[in-house]
Amino acid sequence: MKVAGMVLAALIAAMALTSCELLQRPLAHPLHVVYLVDCSASIKPKSLDDAFSAIRAEAGRLRRGDRITVIPITGDALNDVPGRILSRRVPLQRQPYDLDLKIFRKKFSKELRKFELRAQTHPYERTDILGTVAVAVQEFAIDDSQVRKRLVIFSDFIEEDGRWNFMNDPRFENKSSARALAAHLSKAEPRLNGTQVYLIELRSKEMKRLGYERREAITEFWDDYFAGCFLRTHCKVHPILIKTKY
Repeated sequence: MKVAGMVLAALIAAMALTSCELLQRPLAHPLHVVYLVDCSASIKPKSLDDAFSAIRAEAGRLRRGDRITVIPITGDALNDVPGRILSRRVPLQRQPYDLDLKIFRKKFSKELRKFELRAQTHPYERTDILGTVAVAVQEFAIDDSQVRKRLVIFSDFIEEDGRWNFMNDPRFENKSSARALAAHLSKAEPRLNGTQVYLIELRSKEMKRLGYERREAITEFWDDYFAGCFLRTHCKVHPILIKTKY
């Protein structure tokens, strides 16, 4: 199976690892899942389609009281993201025949489709992943201590925001210097203990231009960056999906 066709399957398989836990989750412990979707022009259309399909599928599994947030990864998170965040909470009040859930899923699917169409028709030239992660942290900050937090990032993970450019930055020529940079940058970030982090690689035009060592260094950077931000408790790495719980 080609990598481009495995994104949706990878996410579903990863979520299955925690499905039993979520089924047993008390209603007093709702879930807040935040999705960051790379909307840069370099992402392959099929990979982007798979990412939105995965989000739509997971939205259908949310329980009453859960919250879902979708944030575009743009070229400048500080200026581009405000006003473009899709965030909805599943209603708490149950209606006969689960009508409340059906209405929520239908409405969210329509809103997500609009979000997707904008991503397809107005792609960004640069990729500010670090800045968008900071926005996600702000979204999590409004949750109380009982909320379970999950961060899912769909991207090629090549930061190109005007300040950093992982395509040619010499610190990504080897793993050790990439990890040192991750440790430095993560020091200023707030800690969110217990947050599940899923990093899902999307195929992009730029990925093919990277050598093996640089790709490996980028992977090491993000793993160590999130370990520093969220305090590592568990880590598993898969061929396409880097599933880390911090």
